[in-house]
Amino acid sequence: MLYEEKLKLYDDEVKNSVDELFTVADKYQSHYSDLLLIIIHCFFNEDAVNWNNPNIPKLSPFVFGSGNEGLMLKSQNEFFHAYFNMYIIKEDEPQELKIFKEGNGPILNKSAIIQMELMFYLKSWEADLFLKILYNLSRLTHGKNYDWHKKLKDTGRTNLITENIRNMTKVTAPTFYNLIDSIYSPQIRNAIAHSKYWIASDGIKFFNYDPSDKLNTLIGITFIEWEVIFHKTILLYNHIFVFLQFYHNRYQELAKDKHFGHQIRINRKDGSIVYDWLRYNEPEGWMWYSNYSKYYLKRFHIIIK
Repeated sequence: MLYEEKLKLYDDEVKNSVDELFTVADKYQSHYSDLLLIIIHCFFNEDAVNWNNPNIPKLSPFVFGSGNEGLMLKSQNEFFHAYFNMYIIKEDEPQELKIFKEGNGPILNKSAIIQMELMFYLKSWEADLFLKILYNLSRLTHGKNYDWHKKLKDTGRTNLITENIRNMTKVTAPTFYNLIDSIYSPQIRNAIAHSKYWIASDGIKFFNYDPSDKLNTLIGITFIEWEVIFHKTILLYNHIFVFLQFYHNRYQELAKDKHFGHQIRINRKDGSIVYDWLRYNEPEGWMWYSNYSKYYLKRFHIIIK
């Protein structure tokens, strides 16, 4: 269950951590539009490479937009939004309603609510696009180029989150590192994914406990410990998208006075680099400048008398 007072309690801590991540990524990005590539989800589309319809010409495999990963994340976000709006407990709500929401009413008991929360935790750390966003932001803090070709299937989730996100920011964004270190547990994620847990009267017990494995040393956690992890995870998830929108607005504003828009860098798999231009056009949004010049400029004619 989400408690409004706990969200307020941890909000500054999480917000400042995410702010640090974006600020450092923005400062040290090796090309000024790499952060924009994260925001609009640029990726290498393998389907375009394998296209073999002779009646339709091949398009560039370097694209931006939702893609499958974006559509999956959209559905997840809609689910999160609907659930949390229904079950958030506000400070000024009548006690009777709080009791009902907390699971003592006829719909959900405490165990069921905790299991729903565990599911949200798992879904947060499994969402491909969310993890790709964190992965590329972490790269930018080191001045590494945006990775157009990253496929999450190539890297296990545990290694991706602990090595390519958490540990990648240990020096460059230590506040963000500390946040991830305190709320992400591969043992908890795996226990949820494989149903190796038990909701006891005093907390959550894990059956993937293994004292010989440094990743699985938790016997269990109390409900109070879980509440902290859960609320901070939800705040992290939310603030990532808030900051994405903030920087998106900045790139839009900067593009308004630029005929060509923003130059972007495309890193190919063979190590070569090409550059292109993205223009922001109302109301269509971002588009390749080549498309703008082809389909929009031709509508206008200068008549000299």
